[in-house]
Amino acid sequence: MPFIAAFLRHWPKAAYLMFSVLLAGSLFAVQGTAAARSGAGDNPLSLFAGATLTRDSSGRIIASFDRDHSGYQIDRLPSGAVTINDIQTRKFSDVRVRDVALLLFSDGWSYDVVTGRWTDLGVTSVLTSKGSSLRICPGVGAGCDASSLAEGLRRATAGSIVTLAPGVYREAGALTAHGVTIRADPGAHITGVATEGKAALVIRGNNVVVEGVHCSNIAVPDHNGACIRFEGRNLTILGAYFHDAEEGVLVGDQGGVVIIEDSRFERLGAIGRAHGVYVNHIKELVIRRSCFLSSRDEGHEVKSRAARTVIENSLIASFDGHDSRLVDAPNGGELIITNSVFEKGERSSNYDVIGFGLEGVAYQANSVQIENTIVVMDHPFSRLLNGSIVPVIKGVHLIGGRRWEAPPLANWTSDRKAAGLPPYSASPDSLANAQERLFGVAPAAMAECLRKSPTAQGR
Repeated sequence: MPFIAAFLRHWPKAAYLMFSVLLAGSLFAVQGTAAARSGAGDNPLSLFAGATLTRDSSGRIIASFDRDHSGYQIDRLPSGAVTINDIQTRKFSDVRVRDVALLLFSDGWSYDVVTGRWTDLGVTSVLTSKGSSLRICPGVGAGCDASSLAEGLRRATAGSIVTLAPGVYREAGALTAHGVTIRADPGAHITGVATEGKAALVIRGNNVVVEGVHCSNIAVPDHNGACIRFEGRNLTILGAYFHDAEEGVLVGDQGGVVIIEDSRFERLGAIGRAHGVYVNHIKELVIRRSCFLSSRDEGHEVKSRAARTVIENSLIASFDGHDSRLVDAPNGGELIITNSVFEKGERSSNYDVIGFGLEGVAYQANSVQIENTIVVMDHPFSRLLNGSIVPVIKGVHLIGGRRWEAPPLANWTSDRKAAGLPPYSASPDSLANAQERLFGVAPAAMAECLRKSPTAQGR
């Protein structure tokens, strides 16, 4: 069959398999031997255990995968059958290969059996199936399904919504299910405990959303104690407050996209190896409307080995932290910074605001673009960029530092007073109106992270 040949050529793109997807509108899921009966068939289709077949309104059968496994292979078998070999294999003997219209995979790629085309759908194009709802309480509580993080996350299935009730969670947990949303009610606080020597939340599932989580004081023997250790593909963090831990978020090399929005990361870092957020070789890191503040122990506020790093409408500042660079892209890639405010503090151990490609460039596409951004250099020897690349500058205003190190197209003002800004203060409030004063726009970049301050939340 033509699609098997294409599948064989492209199978590395599908090395991690997808959780149950596409249950929307008139799609309905059927599993096991009850899989969409399309007539007696030669050409049986054998899939991973846990695979789901769905049929859309036009009758197409869609095969999606909800297990991760990096060691599978696809073989051409007699009668045109397709087998994906694994320890556990479930056979849908009543579904013919020619009846399956689309194959979906966890890395965002799909294979259209009809056209023979592979398509990168991207993280936003995948709809998660609806799973169970679980409510976790720190201890026994009325209306709760689990009394610990570990239990609740272990019981989560594909598409589950896991809610953390208010209270202090001096515990940790690991998640393996795909498409899960972890949502914390106001007053829920995870603190002081890591699992597996890694993090408060160790997440291996793909396409996971973490919303409203407050986490602090995570430490482990190797000094990479994180609020979240992410070992899956595609993570979205919304409205988080992570502080006073060795690391906010540590992401492995599984690829995918990590999105952080409306969050505050503060006083994070350890021995120069742990940072506010640290992502390894993934497709893209996106930070929007968030604050990364006062990293400690020579940690960076943002360290990204991603092929593309985007920072929008955000505040990234040293203040009184003993940090290193505000943004470090050690392997290059595309770095895009827009509508943001950066501040380099007096106690910073590194002169660089941004480091680029300093550990060796790993990508073919490499660029730095900074637009409509204010950089306040309270450290007297600050420099905007360290790296063998010329940044594309538009609407950038540098305040302080050494004038001769300012890029030619950047506006430069000698100090805060000359720029009409308040004197230095180790508080985001000192820069809250910088955008409005210099660009005439409201300080939307600061709004969410200021609301997540300890004072604002009474924490």
